[in-house]
Amino acid sequence: MVLLGAWSTLKIPQILFETASLGARFSIARMVANVPVIFAIAYAVNTALSPGEKDAIIKRQFEIEATR
Repeated sequence: MVLLGAWSTLKIPQILFETASLGARFSIARMVANVPVIFAIAYAVNTALSPGEKDAIIKRQFEIEATR
């Protein structure tokens, strides 16, 4: 979850576009606000899922990777 959240909100091209369009102050404020939220969501999902559900997700990921 952390990787997905970081990838979706902290992309370098997006940061460069925001800085050029909306200013550095906005870009920095958005990054500072988003990073803690990414970790909070990851923690919430981690605590909401049972160990069996986590194992099923990991197993499914390995199955998907094996078909590539």
